[in-house]
Amino acid sequence: MVALDDVRDVFVQVCGLEPAELGAETNLIEDVDIDSIDFMDATYEIDQKYGIKLPVEDWMEEVNAGTEGSKERFVLGNLVREIERLTGTA
Repeated sequence: MVALDDVRDVFVQVCGLEPAELGAETNLIEDVDIDSIDFMDATYEIDQKYGIKLPVEDWMEEVNAGTEGSKERFVLGNLVREIERLTGTA
């Protein structure tokens, strides 16, 4: 199982956020204004840490195309669940 705190710590370190800003329901793009470059840097660190490849480029395309529900991918708790799915620890 992937710990929310571990994923939160990556965003805290890479993006210079406070842990209290990041809860399971926090949308990383809309709620705390992480820009796309910081998001990409953080997800790269997550990819390295867990030996996975998050499909971030696909997610960004979905958001830019206005695909319904695409912004939910950037909610911290949903991101943790996606990492668990990709690592087989769900």
